[in-house]
Amino acid sequence: MSLAHFISLQNKDPGFETFVNGKAIAHACEELEVVANKENVATIMSFYGRKWYEADRGLTTVYALIRHLKENPMAVADAEDVIDDLKEWEEVLLKAKAAGIKWKMKIDY
Repeated sequence: MSLAHFISLQNKDPGFETFVNGKAIAHACEELEVVANKENVATIMSFYGRKWYEADRGLTTVYALIRHLKENPMAVADAEDVIDDLKEWEEVLLKAKAAGIKWKMKIDY
């Protein structure tokens, strides 16, 4: 099985699709940590654990990472795939925000 970082919502049946690939994010995790620190936003890994977060916090990170990778595609290997994963996260987090649902990041090994 491939390593993947994915979104878990506090409401397990939110009424919309929550699947995100997350494999490219998982494989670029260390590089994304560096990028997040440069952009002064929360790291992807900071959303891992027991605590639930407002969707806006995740969106702030996702937007900063997408912007940085578009401007600096050499910051991570397979930047296009990472951006595609981040856009999937954006879609789910925007729906979660609209529904007032909190989230956290989980890891599939």
